[in-house]
Amino acid sequence: MNSLSSIINYQLPQFIQEDHQVYIAFIQAYFEQLEDYGNVLQFLHSFKENLDINRANDDFVDAYFKEFSDLFSNNLLIDKQTLIKNIKEFYLAKGSEASFKFIFTILFNSDVKIYYPRIYLQEASGGQYTAENIIYTTADNLKNISIDNSDISASIEGVTSKQTGIIDTIYPIIFLGDTIYKIELSSYSGDFTIGESVKITINGVVIYETIKKSINNITIIDGGNNYSIDDTVSISGDGLYAVAKVKSISKGGYSTYTINSGGSGYVVGDLINAAPIPNSSGYNFSAEVSEVDGSGAITGIRIFSSGYQYKGKTSAEITSATGTNADIELSGDIGSIENIEIINSGYGYTSATVSVSSNTGSGFIGTVDFSAIYNKPKYYINDDDWLSASSKLQDSYYYQQFSYAIKTTISPDKWIDIIKANVHPVGSESFGIYVKEEEKDISVSLPSNYSEKIKSILFQSINNSLGTDINVSSVDVSITQYLQPIIAASMGTTFYDIDKIKFFTSFNYTVGDLHDVTFSQFLFPNDVIYTINEKSEDSQITII
Repeated sequence: MNSLSSIINYQLPQFIQEDHQVYIAFIQAYFEQLEDYGNVLQFLHSFKENLDINRANDDFVDAYFKEFSDLFSNNLLIDKQTLIKNIKEFYLAKGSEASFKFIFTILFNSDVKIYYPRIYLQEASGGQYTAENIIYTTADNLKNISIDNSDISASIEGVTSKQTGIIDTIYPIIFLGDTIYKIELSSYSGDFTIGESVKITINGVVIYETIKKSINNITIIDGGNNYSIDDTVSISGDGLYAVAKVKSISKGGYSTYTINSGGSGYVVGDLINAAPIPNSSGYNFSAEVSEVDGSGAITGIRIFSSGYQYKGKTSAEITSATGTNADIELSGDIGSIENIEIINSGYGYTSATVSVSSNTGSGFIGTVDFSAIYNKPKYYINDDDWLSASSKLQDSYYYQQFSYAIKTTISPDKWIDIIKANVHPVGSESFGIYVKEEEKDISVSLPSNYSEKIKSILFQSINNSLGTDINVSSVDVSITQYLQPIIAASMGTTFYDIDKIKFFTSFNYTVGDLHDVTFSQFLFPNDVIYTINEKSEDSQITII
């Protein structure tokens, strides 16, 4: 496009073009000045181009920045054009974790993590309650399929019952030399039938298996009396590993008594209480001695109140100024087993019987019930509603629903005002977690007298159940979390000497005082050995 200054003379009348050259020169100079950078004509000529942030001049970029991104300082780690082009996404995410990360990236080139103290709040009835529903099947066809439970889409349908279920996981179980499959259901529509054929669809592949029996319940015919929650439940039969426990027993008062020994020296009217029972909340029993013989031996008692909520029989406590050595047992219609819970249905049972072993109880009669689905007792998968070291009471400041903490290596004084002015959610409380980070260059060197001695790092097991047969090359997090790292050298070498050796900064040093502690003090059986490969003297070492 031609400039106005170059064509203005052609726009003037003919007589001016012929007789007034000085005026024409003035007009051309005037328009040339208007076309200089920053003046009105130059602004108008470049306006369309400046609408494109990629082509805009610095003045336009600064204007865009002031209009759309003025909340940021000018000390950006990215150019203003890049920020302006992405500012829309920032505003759409404003107040979210993404907006916090955006600010810390462009201003400090630093990562940031957001923590919410509310996740540690103790909440009444806040624990996640769940249960597992399990079907055991044959393995005639399942054993021929590769199953990845981390990526499974599977269902089950009863051929006879027409009931359906959604499968969570499928695991093989070796039982007495045979293989069966344990199928966990996330949901199901109704009762399957023992022994029926089921259609199992796994990631589009259809196979058929047969449902096996599962012990799912104990029917109590007679609960007996005087049993305890701690009494042992035994399930016997042709299978293995079924486990059950007494879940509840009846409670009540002491309405009967047995005099094992009347003692001597007692008098009518001596007061009688019930001896406390561990884990029992019984209360309000009261009685007195009502009959004695010539030697003061108790021959009868009178019960005024049998009391409430007692779990099992106990002994009488007699308050007497003269009497000794009486042995009286208090009992009643209490301690009857009300419910037995199946902890593990076991495998392979076709028939089974149940019994309860007790030092005090008697009379229990029950039968084992089988079903196609074993409904495992419900349980909490976390401790959200339990008071614990990690569970906190609300303080309406840090531990509350509307607080958050920013963990970063940047000092809070550099970002707190920016965060509060731009992305801080209204009505919330912000906190900083400052993580000090230092980087050091370390020259790794092995003294010449250690080049043949330093051979290993010794990991001492603090969990004896791990045993000795551990493949070091395949030790995973679930095992290594139980292992305490100990720097090791030849017998008799002190930690003070070993401390002279420099390792990589990522190496986990043993916590504690390393002075004058000999390696021989840390030799224990069942140790797992990690070797250190030495490349050469005065060089880096590699831990494998």
